[in-house]
Amino acid sequence: MSTITESDIKNLTDLINRRFDEIKTDVNALKTDVNELKTNGVKMSEQIKNLEIGQGEIKGKLAALALHSQKIPDLAEKVGELKNWKQIGLTLIGATIGSVITYLVKTPNP
Repeated sequence: MSTITESDIKNLTDLINRRFDEIKTDVNALKTDVNELKTNGVKMSEQIKNLEIGQGEIKGKLAALALHSQKIPDLAEKVGELKNWKQIGLTLIGATIGSVITYLVKTPNP
């Protein structure tokens, strides 16, 4: 067997120390990445909450539209029952006036 010289031991020590330095650098980089993920995770959870709120608003509006859409068959039946153009004209005028009044009442004042 060959004897180990001081230079060989020094080379091995330097190699081991360099590897430990690389590991420390990698661990620090991982810590930085984990902290960024934690920060971004908080931001993402806030965005998800905002999306859930928006989804709830949309569901409310769809429920309101569902109530209004149930009236369509009744209106179609009433239009079918009209016998002359005077009734149709008066109905359209009344519907227009009613929708304008509804719009004015539901529109928020600045």
